[in-house]
Amino acid sequence: MLAIQAIVFDLGNTLFTATDAGYRDDRWERRLGLPPGILAREVWGSRMERAALVGAVPLEEFWDWVGQTLRLSDQQLSDFDDGLWEGIVLLPQVATLLERLEFRFRVAALSNAWSDARGRIEGVYGIERLVEFIAYSAEIGFAKPDPRAYMFVIEQLGVRPDQTLFVDDLATNVAAAAALGMPVVQCVDPEQMIHDVESALLQGTLVHGATP
Repeated sequence: MLAIQAIVFDLGNTLFTATDAGYRDDRWERRLGLPPGILAREVWGSRMERAALVGAVPLEEFWDWVGQTLRLSDQQLSDFDDGLWEGIVLLPQVATLLERLEFRFRVAALSNAWSDARGRIEGVYGIERLVEFIAYSAEIGFAKPDPRAYMFVIEQLGVRPDQTLFVDDLATNVAAAAALGMPVVQCVDPEQMIHDVESALLQGTLVHGATP
């Protein structure tokens, strides 16, 4: 029996790829007339964003705060919210990987995402047909790299950490999974991710992605 029995994937920049037409801070800062770098300084990683990621504040309250902080009109705020989802694609080769895996392994996804993510994603990209379930941080109350987020998915899958391959693009999330004893792959790009996942499953051992 393979040592690895389940695989847990991140969504953004792992299973999903953002095209050139997709979301970028600098593009939206120019479009909204904002100072360069303000999104990284004031919004992403802020107390309010962290609270929204784990469902501690309603998403509407978070967006009201963003609008007030950045002094955006209602239309600008709506465009910005929708713009976060622009240019996201599930590449055919990634979908093919998931199709191959589902016959041999338990496959799930764990995403740091706001409370509207399920409605934004499922039924649009077809990802829900390729994994057993998707755990969104705003729904489970924990976000990566909190160990409780990983353990929630592991317990749902009915496996041990050392039997569960974890795949994510962020080094902090990969390191937290490895600290729990999970084999890991850090995604740098889709082709590298596919290669390293297949290698890890073949070997049943720890595989690290290339350093960005």
